[in-house]
Amino acid sequence: MNRPNAPLQLFLLGHPNIIHNDQPLGNTLLLKAQALLAYLALTQRPQPRSHLAGLLWSDMPEETARANLRTALARLRKPLDSYLHTTRHTVALDNAYWCDVIAFLELVRQEARETLHTALQLYRGDLLDGWDVSGAMLFEEWLFVERERLRLLALDGWERLAEVQQSAGDGEAAIEATRQLLTLDPLRESGHRRLIRLLALRGDRAAALEQYALCRQLLHDELGIVPSASTRAG
Repeated sequence: MNRPNAPLQLFLLGHPNIIHNDQPLGNTLLLKAQALLAYLALTQRPQPRSHLAGLLWSDMPEETARANLRTALARLRKPLDSYLHTTRHTVALDNAYWCDVIAFLELVRQEARETLHTALQLYRGDLLDGWDVSGAMLFEEWLFVERERLRLLALDGWERLAEVQQSAGDGEAAIEATRQLLTLDPLRESGHRRLIRLLALRGDRAAALEQYALCRQLLHDELGIVPSASTRAG
């Protein structure tokens, strides 16, 4: 994993923030230039110019899309020239940067409690949350798939962390991890079931019943179903 204090830092989980030499670049770069930078950082390999042009300017003729790509690269070169490696056919980003997504992916599959917790703290929200890159249908399709992939990894991570904390006898930490899971996915019945049982084990019957009522209401309102037999059994 690259050093968190690298001169170029890309925080792409949740609302994006791109920082270079302690200065945010978001206000100085057009959205598609930022999208280009994010895509190069996350794919971590040289990309054909033709692919990048089509990805970000899907609604335009190829010649116009390529011209727009050259303009976006020119805007990126001003603050980040040393990071860009371009040829007539490809564009790549030097790997001397830190990115929260890459750090998250390196840590979230590990089993140690501390490491898993560190990974999940990096997940501040969905990938590039709030971005609407107009005229870039292919980029939006890629982004949708990546958002879902990372979100599922975070959900699995919170569930595993809750299980590890519970197995270690740390009920309060397990409750907190389960609450984080349900914040991310309020309709995950297994999360509600775990939280109900953890609250009951803590001796807080009122809170357990309240959590069951919340679970039942959410499932009814959002999915039109009732809790499973195992959830009703408590």
